[in-house]
Amino acid sequence: MKSDKQQAIAAAAFAERWKGRGYEKGDSQVFWTELLTEVFGIENPSTFIRYEEQVKVDGKKIEFKVSAYSGDALLGEGTHLRFVVDRERFMSKL
Repeated sequence: MKSDKQQAIAAAAFAERWKGRGYEKGDSQVFWTELLTEVFGIENPSTFIRYEEQVKVDGKKIEFKVSAYSGDALLGEGTHLRFVVDRERFMSKL
C-alpha cells in the first residue's frame, strides 16, 4: 500500500489521465484495476474487487454491482442495469 501522500499524487495523475476517457461499461474493469494498482498500490487487485455481482432481478431487468474492498473497508462501488431483450421481437420493430 502507498502512503497518503503517495496516494494523493497518484490519484491526481490517475484522474487527469482518465478525464474524458472511455465509457462506464466498456472500461470499468480497466478503470478499477488501474485505480487499485496505481493509486492504492495494491499488487493483486483481484483479491479486492468483485465484478458483475448480480444483486437484483426484476422481470427482464437485472441489476449488477461492482465493489472494491481493502480488507473489510469498502473503497468504492457502482451499479448498472441490464435488460433481457427478445432479439427477434426487437429486430422486427426496426
